[in-house]
Amino acid sequence: MPDGKSDLLLTNARLVTFAQDPFSDRGDAVAVKDGLIQAVGSRDELEGLQGLGTRVIDLEGAVVLPGFIDTHVHLVQTGLQMLSIDLVNADSIPGLLEKLAREAREFRGNFIMAYFDEMNLEEKGFPTQEQLDQAAPGRLLKITQLSGHLSLTNGATFRWLDLDPSTPGIGRNEAGEFSGVLRAEANHTFSRVANARLVSEEQREESVSLAVKECLRQGVTTVHALEGGGFFGDIDSDFIYKNKDACEIDLILWDQTTDVDRVLERGLGRIGGCLTADGSIEAYTAAVSSPYTDGTHGSLYYSDEEMEHFVTKAHRAGLQIAIHCDGDRAVEQVLRAYERALRECPRYDHRHRIEHAEVITHEQIRRIARLGVHVAMQPSHLRTFGSKYEEHLGAETMNRVHLYNTMLRAGIRLAGGSDAFVSPINPLFDIQSAVNHRSLPTESLTVYDAMRLYTVEASRFGFEEIQKGSMETGKQADLVVLDLDPRSVHPKAIDSIKVLRTFARGVERYSL
Repeated sequence: MPDGKSDLLLTNARLVTFAQDPFSDRGDAVAVKDGLIQAVGSRDELEGLQGLGTRVIDLEGAVVLPGFIDTHVHLVQTGLQMLSIDLVNADSIPGLLEKLAREAREFRGNFIMAYFDEMNLEEKGFPTQEQLDQAAPGRLLKITQLSGHLSLTNGATFRWLDLDPSTPGIGRNEAGEFSGVLRAEANHTFSRVANARLVSEEQREESVSLAVKECLRQGVTTVHALEGGGFFGDIDSDFIYKNKDACEIDLILWDQTTDVDRVLERGLGRIGGCLTADGSIEAYTAAVSSPYTDGTHGSLYYSDEEMEHFVTKAHRAGLQIAIHCDGDRAVEQVLRAYERALRECPRYDHRHRIEHAEVITHEQIRRIARLGVHVAMQPSHLRTFGSKYEEHLGAETMNRVHLYNTMLRAGIRLAGGSDAFVSPINPLFDIQSAVNHRSLPTESLTVYDAMRLYTVEASRFGFEEIQKGSMETGKQADLVVLDLDPRSVHPKAIDSIKVLRTFARGVERYSL
């Protein structure tokens, strides 16, 4: 029995420990001391750890899991979205414009931020630049599609942005004039410039505070924060780098840059994240081998030479690498770069990552498994954007979307993430999504395996399996308390389970 009295004792609990010892779940109590798990067992076994200063909480049969780990969050932008105008539920273009005009009158500052999903609009399209000018006259405006890979804006903002007319992704109408839509490089530039020049430091601070509170409300105690880069500029990664140690949850910073020297100077040990090899299925910009229903194939954002140069340099420097690949052509480009780097400079347990892998081939799965590359997936995407995927990809490609079980059977390490701001931070929603594959039932995970994606498996993606991911003596006391065991409810009711309490480093940070 460990020495010393506990700071905290949770009793009358149902435990899901994910520990190597299969008998550990038979206990009903967890003792915490100095931010670490002191012991796990029965109430009687832990009785001797209770002292005068021990806080004892009777959980009345609630379920305790290790704190959830979200391996893919854009934390600053998630908070900024929480400060933005929500146009997602608009069901028509006139309705969107009406709500935008109404909300814009109350929106503080000259720069209006909003987000939307055109698939909810009756027209399945976009308002024009002229309509946006009328809704927010003279104001700087950025309306972001949920994927983040497409933006709408008005004429005033487009003129302020002053893009080179040859920039790829500038939408044009039949008259050759700006349509109000920005994709690909034009969208990246818009996002980066607006984030640096129009978002205040106070807004950034408020956004991170809001995002962290939401993490705790959802039982998330560790976040892989994928910040900055070509999308949003260094300002976001700089902010997290300066402030991550003061946060109530643990932040693992991924600087979304190809500047290896910058990352080495900061001692981060990792590079990339949503370092975009391609775009998104929703915006027709993910690089796919079979054409979209509109006849296009999306785009690769780096040449093969650029990708191989970056990966080789980062790999030789000992960094862990993560790269965004939505489509199978992007997966192929990055996979070839990983293969070359590992062939030229073999490295054990590198844990390089591919983010998303939404469309993939079976041959690529075999190569990923052989290389030991880890795959960070976002099950909520298929649930949230599935109708858009079906419309854009067609039946043949949909047979290669989100192949969870195939990857697991091949021996690939999988972890889950929200991709917030694109999808909400909500591991229970994500777990339900993984358990109920939208289009391929045989790819649905068991509830237990889906929970592992956000606990014990996710801990490996940050090289933290010794400290986190399971409830075992000596590990960090990151715990989430649920009213029900996800394995005990209907598979389509998992996201109705309530988070009752969240403990981060042994401190209760949230209670319902």
